[in-house]
Amino acid sequence: MSRLSKDFWRAMDEIRALNPGKDFVVPSEEDRNAFLRYYESGERVKVRFIGEDPAFDRTGTISLSLGWHPVFLLVSRSNSHGGSALSSKHEEVIAVKRANHYMEV
Repeated sequence: MSRLSKDFWRAMDEIRALNPGKDFVVPSEEDRNAFLRYYESGERVKVRFIGEDPAFDRTGTISLSLGWHPVFLLVSRSNSHGGSALSSKHEEVIAVKRANHYMEV
């Protein structure tokens, strides 16, 4: 994990601790464990949306919104604005792009 990311998450945890009961929400530990590695590496990933019926897959890079409720996003292209919000309860990374094809994780 990069120093910047450690400082970012530490600051979010401190803000949450100083403001109990406020609306500010830090991404859950489960979401951090599921998506932070791919966010930091910038790798293209394939994500399975298991909360939908039927489940489907999408590809893109993991990004992070920085509002009052920061969430991980799946951004389809570099020139996209926004993306699909990700939650470890409803989505999972199933493959990472290596060379020109996706390899299962």
